[in-house]
Amino acid sequence: MKKQVLYLLLCGVLCISNTPAQPGCNYISSGYYQLIYEADIAYLSGDRELAYQKVSQAEKLCPLIQQPMYYEISNYIELLSERNYFEKAIQYITLLVSDYGYLPEWFEKRDYFPALSAYTDWNSLKQQLTNASNEFYSKVDTLLVKELKTITKNDQVVRKKKENQTEEDFIQQQATDAVHEARIKEIFETHGYPGQRLIGYKNTLWWSGIDALLMHFSDTTYFPPALLNFIEKGECSPDILGSFVDSRCRMKTNKDRFIYGIYSNIGDEEIWDVANLDKRRQAIGMSTKRMKQQRDSLIAIKYRNE
Repeated sequence: MKKQVLYLLLCGVLCISNTPAQPGCNYISSGYYQLIYEADIAYLSGDRELAYQKVSQAEKLCPLIQQPMYYEISNYIELLSERNYFEKAIQYITLLVSDYGYLPEWFEKRDYFPALSAYTDWNSLKQQLTNASNEFYSKVDTLLVKELKTITKNDQVVRKKKENQTEEDFIQQQATDAVHEARIKEIFETHGYPGQRLIGYKNTLWWSGIDALLMHFSDTTYFPPALLNFIEKGECSPDILGSFVDSRCRMKTNKDRFIYGIYSNIGDEEIWDVANLDKRRQAIGMSTKRMKQQRDSLIAIKYRNE
């Protein structure tokens, strides 16, 4: 039975790339994500010229998006400002406000702000941005935001007990997961992926989103294609799909059970067909394993020096 479940999981995820692409730019097949990963490593390494070139190349493939962890638009604004390309920087500032719900005050705290404000009439621009921000949040479903935060909070209530968890607690946990899973499916179908473009930047502050919540769902027929669809459209991080699949694989006892190798504490012998690991990762928009390790090392150095 376990082999059959794993086989279905593999078929559902590995063969999914044969499904028709969504209308518009496909962020996976275009190569957008891979360029952003290269730009991110260059940015963290201090090679700002290479970072600028890579983001500029990605921009020609698909409209730039603001991914969690990579923040390519805000980094690009910084790189543009360094080159005195203020008009273009202002266009992307406006995009972050009108499409992602960023607040005008956020930009005033950036290192490039003095040069930017010297170039333009910031007070006038700030008023326009404030109007755009107000318009964005007037369309946000505040009840949905509240519901999402309640769901993620309740998801952790029983799990926080850990060692003291009783059988009754476990049954309650499974029942809660089932309710949450059904509701998230409804939200996906009705609203789309609940990222910043749906609920706004300020509503994601001090809230981790639904990433961890998804790891507790069991429907491997519905979620892989749904998440892949969002990834192709630039609405969801590719790592979320990889994490969903490998989190289900943790429950398997076979040796080579992991598909995308998202866990840092596993060896190659625990990864299915490890020779083609990077091909699988890139097929859903993830970076190669080596690039992920390189980024993690750069992030560790950055925080150690701060």
